[in-house]
Amino acid sequence: LSLWGYFENARFVGVDRSTSITHLLHLNEEGGGAPSSHTRSRNRWFLLLLMAGTMHEVGEALQGLAKKNVPSKMQDRSKWDALDRIRRRWHTNPVASKIRNQLSHHLGDPEVYAKGLEFQFGKRRLQLYCADGPELGQGTYEGAWNSITRGLDLDLSDYGRLYGQMGSDVAELHRALLEVFHEVFKFAGIPDEDQRHA
Repeated sequence: LSLWGYFENARFVGVDRSTSITHLLHLNEEGGGAPSSHTRSRNRWFLLLLMAGTMHEVGEALQGLAKKNVPSKMQDRSKWDALDRIRRRWHTNPVASKIRNQLSHHLGDPEVYAKGLEFQFGKRRLQLYCADGPELGQGTYEGAWNSITRGLDLDLSDYGRLYGQMGSDVAELHRALLEVFHEVFKFAGIPDEDQRHA
C-alpha cells in the first residue's frame, strides 16, 4: 500500500467535515435563537443529519482501508482497533445509509416524499411552513421534512440511537486517526514530529 493509496482511499476530509459540523452545532446552540425557536431547531436537525451522513461515508472510507489491510502496515496494530469499531458501526448502518442518501447529502427521492405525503393526508391537518417571524431564515418547511421522514419508515428512536453513538465516535475518530497515521509512517520509515502543544 503506497502512502498515496492510503490518503486517496481514506477520504479523510470526512474527519474535518465532522469537526466543522460539531463547531457549527455549538455556534447554533450559542447564537441560533431561543431554545424552542424554529430557526435553532431547523439548524440543529439539519446539522445532525449531515453528521450522520458524513459518518456513514467515513465508515465506507475505513472499509476501504480495511480491504487494503492497513493494520499489517503498522508497528502497533492495536491502534487500528478504535477505527475498526467505528468502521463496523457506520459502514453498514441502514439508518445512516438512508439518512445519507435521502436527508443529508441529497434532497430525497420523489417516491419517498410521495409515500410520506400519503401518510400525512390521513391526518386532519397538514402544516407546510412554520416560522417565528416574517423574515427569511426564521422558519422551516415542516411539511416537507415530515413527508420525507415518514416516507423512510424511520421513527424517533432510530434517530436517537444513531445520534447517541455519533457524539462519542466523532470525538474518538480524530484521535484514533492521528495514531494510525503515525503508526503507518513509522512502519514505512518516514520520520514525523508531533508539534501539538499540550
